[in-house]
Amino acid sequence: MEGRLSVNWQMNTMPDHVLVPPLILQLLVENTVYHGIEPIPQGGEITVAITQKANEVHFSISNPSHAGT
Repeated sequence: MEGRLSVNWQMNTMPDHVLVPPLILQLLVENTVYHGIEPIPQGGEITVAITQKANEVHFSISNPSHAGT
């Protein structure tokens, strides 16, 4: 993306013992980049938030066109 993409990782609340297989995120991040960053000439930032609630791991991935939704 030649400097047009930045990623904001929000994982501070995740315990160290929780492992997330990278391929779980790959397709979600690829779609976010393809649909949210590529169409914008100046690029932008995607946010990847991973949180734990009880015994569940929650993923939230957003791009500029879906920020705040």
